[in-house]
Amino acid sequence: MRIELLIFTLILAMMSISLTFGQAIPVTSVTHSECTIIPEDSGIAEPLTTNTIQLISTSDGDNIFQCIFQIPERLRPAITMFRFGFDCSTYLGDTDASSAMSSPEGQVILTCSLMAEEE
Repeated sequence: MRIELLIFTLILAMMSISLTFGQAIPVTSVTHSECTIIPEDSGIAEPLTTNTIQLISTSDGDNIFQCIFQIPERLRPAITMFRFGFDCSTYLGDTDASSAMSSPEGQVILTCSLMAEEE
């Protein structure tokens, strides 16, 4: 009986570990068609998504993504909030050269910069 209980406990622990590793960790991201910003990076209580994306590519090979999100009125901050240096995953690569500005007027502006030497 003890060995069966031990085996059962080990199986449950292994299932728990595999489920933990299989879960995706949310991250601020830019795809070809959508931007997502998570609460830790925007200061807003919920993740936001938008398809308002601008890519600026410079002659030096730098790529700068800018996304503009609309904040639902119930989530708007009382003051302008700034965040810097968080992970931003783009379809051209990942960077922490990032910033977000969340305004009481209802917008978040996300900027993720990939400098040519980072890519």
